[in-house]
Amino acid sequence: TTESVYLDELPGISAAQLEILSKNEIHTGEDFLDSDKDMLLSLKGFGVKTVEKIQVIIKEKIAALEINSSQGELEIQE
Repeated sequence: TTESVYLDELPGISAAQLEILSKNEIHTGEDFLDSDKDMLLSLKGFGVKTVEKIQVIIKEKIAALEINSSQGELEIQE
């Protein structure tokens, strides 16, 4: 199971953007990635670059979580 990535925990998404997404029942990265791109682009303040930027932020966070969970409890020593 992949952990949910909550949008309000991600850097680079403004409070105003979070509020608009929340009103559209988009609360997690998965919600955002599963949303219809045309619908996202119709939201106030969401242009192509913004949507793509947020998609990248979410995908990077999910990838980082998957790396961490695949390592289990193994801590990397410096």
